[in-house]
Amino acid sequence: MAEKTCRHFLEGRCKHGDACRHLHPETPEKAPEKAPAPPVFPKPDWGDPELAGADFAKRLTVSPRRPRKTTMPQVVRTSDGLMPQLTRQMWFRMVLRITPVAGGLKAAQYAAMREMKLSLDHVMHPAASSMVSFGVLGTGFQSVIYNTLISEMYKVYTGKAKKAVSLRELAKGVQPGLVWCFGRESVAMGLGLYLGPVVKTRLAAAVQDETGKPCIAGVHLPEGVLRFSAGFASGACTAFATQWMHNVSLFAGRLAAHGAEEGAPYYTRAAWHTAYKELGPAVFYMNYPHRMCLIAGAVALLTYVDIFHRPELRML
Repeated sequence: MAEKTCRHFLEGRCKHGDACRHLHPETPEKAPEKAPAPPVFPKPDWGDPELAGADFAKRLTVSPRRPRKTTMPQVVRTSDGLMPQLTRQMWFRMVLRITPVAGGLKAAQYAAMREMKLSLDHVMHPAASSMVSFGVLGTGFQSVIYNTLISEMYKVYTGKAKKAVSLRELAKGVQPGLVWCFGRESVAMGLGLYLGPVVKTRLAAAVQDETGKPCIAGVHLPEGVLRFSAGFASGACTAFATQWMHNVSLFAGRLAAHGAEEGAPYYTRAAWHTAYKELGPAVFYMNYPHRMCLIAGAVALLTYVDIFHRPELRML
């Protein structure tokens, strides 16, 4: 009869068979092998209000996950450990460095958009010229802006510049979701800017008093208040109309990041099918409240300053 301390048992290779198992009560039962779990791909973070302007461009050098609050936290989280948690002093230095750069590029974007819109007014309807100019230039400028900000952040943190993105890489990074991004930019901001003055005229007519001046509860409304309110209202509507395009463009970035073959490189139809399959009807409204504030606020500000006034003043 086999002993509990037999040589084969101590060596873990008792050959007495199943009949000997009761002699080795401390021998652990061999657990059945489990099949390896299938890989789980990360989904984009839907909590970010930003992306309203150009999430397709923000995927050029980083993953498709969205920033939670601003651009800078996204760059930190997607730096693959190259840029760990930043100190308050480092944040302050980065803000001081990138704010003038971002402001200058954004000013150049709106200046170029104004020139293009005023030129197109001679050959097409003002609504169409606003949509085309903002769609084309908004799409391209956001790519340049985002990659420039990333480079500046790396310069501040490491003391040396990050490798520049070539024109070919830039064009390749813009491809995923290009159709959805262009449509979103054209309608959300382009159409919103066109509708702002239209809504302002209708709003002023609806609240005017017996003297013909806009008034609510006995308080006369200044021209600036009417412009800002009308721009915010039109921007809120166009933001909702393009929310599904915004969400679908995020899925296009995810498909591109994982190297999906179906629908590459633009993923126009594949992104829509994937988005609706995973989100269902929520694809039309997910992340809308935060994005609405961003789009509506931008349209309201641009309507307030009336960037298209005095068309005779041109740079070209």
